[in-house]
Amino acid sequence: MIANNSKHVVLAAWQALATRDPQRIAAMFTEDAEWRRRTEMRRRSH
Repeated sequence: MIANNSKHVVLAAWQALATRDPQRIAAMFTEDAEWRRRTEMRRRSH
């Protein structure tokens, strides 16, 4: 089922982020992903 697969992907991504291991985190993204610094991102206005 697609929903279960999506849940697995999201959980794996959060687990990778929790390790703070750049290689493990990078493995969750495609090769053409563009990394942006937090300071480059605009804040949303509510």
